[in-house]
Amino acid sequence: MKNFTQKLESDLNCKFNFITLQESSIIEQSAQCMDEVSAAMTKLKNFTLKYRFTSEEEEIHFFKNEKPKFLSKLIYYTEIFQMESRKPYAGKDIQINYYNDLLARLHRFTEYNLDFYKYYRGNLTYYDSLYFLRGKLDLKLVASSTASQFDSKFATNHDFTVAKIMANDMLQLFLTEQIEKVKGHAIIPQNSIPGIPWTETKTALIELIYALHFSGSIANGEMEIKEIVQIFEKMFEVELGDVYRTFTDIKLRTNPTKYLDSLKSCLTERLVMQMD
Repeated sequence: MKNFTQKLESDLNCKFNFITLQESSIIEQSAQCMDEVSAAMTKLKNFTLKYRFTSEEEEIHFFKNEKPKFLSKLIYYTEIFQMESRKPYAGKDIQINYYNDLLARLHRFTEYNLDFYKYYRGNLTYYDSLYFLRGKLDLKLVASSTASQFDSKFATNHDFTVAKIMANDMLQLFLTEQIEKVKGHAIIPQNSIPGIPWTETKTALIELIYALHFSGSIANGEMEIKEIVQIFEKMFEVELGDVYRTFTDIKLRTNPTKYLDSLKSCLTERLVMQMD
């Protein structure tokens, strides 16, 4: 199974790259990518129906990790096709509001599925046999949009939800980038800032960036997160990856301001030492 899914994913990524090089239109790119993912999903389904999993653990891994990789891409490109096809060709403010409304929709999905979101993001496993094994169908757990099309031989209670979470991570990045394009913000020159190694965790830096942004400490809060991230990545010689997903994880922590609290503690301790 592992060799099959790896080759299928590699071939699919090659086709995505070719489409991106050949097509300049986002709508056309997404349409062609949808077709390619759909074909890959058919191959994956046919292979899975003939395959005998060696253990429950292998089956859980497939439906929790492997299948969602492909399904999330189908959701992602389908959403982009619909978003861009329906996008209003009007002024900047209207387009920005359109994209912000779509971001809000992604946030509502997270809030609606918050319990499972915490389970999945927290890498928990105690419900995996219920969520990711076939033959344990519970329509109350299956996403309403897919319940009518549920195939018990190729689906579990929550593999679609995992795929939706993965797709929403990619869509959030896409929508944020589109907003920045509409605003026409300039890219920060890569050679304009000297590098200084960042020696804390990447999550800590992202927590700091968002705190500075929300407090209005940088450009009165008017600069986009992505622009601030570019500056900090160059300044501290670090690649922060998907900051939007990491920020979502930070919000779900027991203590969302863990790093900021530690900064305050360190500063307070030093101030006390200086006073003694």
